[in-house]
Amino acid sequence: MRPENFDCTKTNSFSEIFPSQSSGGPCPRPTLADSACIAPDPQPAKAGLRRGALFCFLLFTLLISGQNLSFAWSGKNAFESYGDITQIALPAGAALWTVHKKDYKGALQLGEAFALAQGTTLLLKNTIKEERPDGGDQSFPSGHTMAAFTGAAFLDERYDIKTKHWFYGAAGLVGVSRVTSDRHWTHDVLAGALIGILSNKLLVKPLGKEKLALVPFWDGKNFYAQLSIGF
Repeated sequence: MRPENFDCTKTNSFSEIFPSQSSGGPCPRPTLADSACIAPDPQPAKAGLRRGALFCFLLFTLLISGQNLSFAWSGKNAFESYGDITQIALPAGAALWTVHKKDYKGALQLGEAFALAQGTTLLLKNTIKEERPDGGDQSFPSGHTMAAFTGAAFLDERYDIKTKHWFYGAAGLVGVSRVTSDRHWTHDVLAGALIGILSNKLLVKPLGKEKLALVPFWDGKNFYAQLSIGF
């Protein structure tokens, strides 16, 4: 039973939580109610951190993709321009969907997946330095295709959205546009798509998936474990 002088609004010493322990008596087994007071979940603070992280992710996305905005409509044809725009629109749209859903944990996972995919792409580009079909460099893998598939795969992995096939199709057309415009080889866009999908597979969890965790307790003499179920 929780002591009468127990206050959840302040930090309590061990003797205040379990007074019988300091008096030499038997120590009571912690209850779920006690654990909630011992380790409160600072939801307001976490919400603020998540919103801040989401803002940073959106800003990061714009900074990384900004170099493509300047020539989005200056390509050889409209299909190439489609690829320039959609490679930004898909991940940005996925980020906005997390805001609509108020899914700040999902926003963080999208940021992590995008950072992993982007980092992998830049590493491979600077390591392999493959020549592009038009004579340029750093062809492998396709950054446009990676970005597009990262956004599409997130919507699939996190929300299992019913229209996911349309998003995958839009991302696939980005890859086709990079090949037809002589900016990439076919294997470049396939690698970019694979990087975007695998990054989500590794870091994004389906929304509402049940999670089990063991929360340990120690009373000074014995250890206890409490099963926690989260959604």
